[in-house]
Amino acid sequence: LGTAAMIPSLCLYDVDGGQRVVMLNMLTGVEDKVRGEGTHFKVPWLMQPKWYSIRSRPKLIQTTTGTKDLQMVTIHIRMLFKPQIEGLPIIHKTLGEDYDERVLPSIANEARAAKPDMSRMDRDALIYEEEKNLSYPMRSKNLVAT
Repeated sequence: LGTAAMIPSLCLYDVDGGQRVVMLNMLTGVEDKVRGEGTHFKVPWLMQPKWYSIRSRPKLIQTTTGTKDLQMVTIHIRMLFKPQIEGLPIIHKTLGEDYDERVLPSIANEARAAKPDMSRMDRDALIYEEEKNLSYPMRSKNLVAT
């Protein structure tokens, strides 16, 4: 009777609102189907669910750049990002669960390097250029800037 009571807890898992699950099958690898909200079935020890938050989250990245009068300026970039839901299996296969720590700093530095004359821009032009320069690298990594 005790064993029968343990079976539901081993075979079922819940996906909360604002989350998605990518299933890691120990025989075939990462499955392409992304599980949405609700209760789902899994085979114990054969299937391992990996939870991902799909809500917009902030990431603060600090970069240092030079100005036209040769001073070094530290710029803090606050990026709001979330993963593309259909791209979660690719993110899990290529980058892992800590994808934001691996990808976002390099995207911010890439956007900063693409704009060498930033010292001649005013605030509004700088914000517009930053958004424009961040959108393509994030899309190529299955991330969305929000």
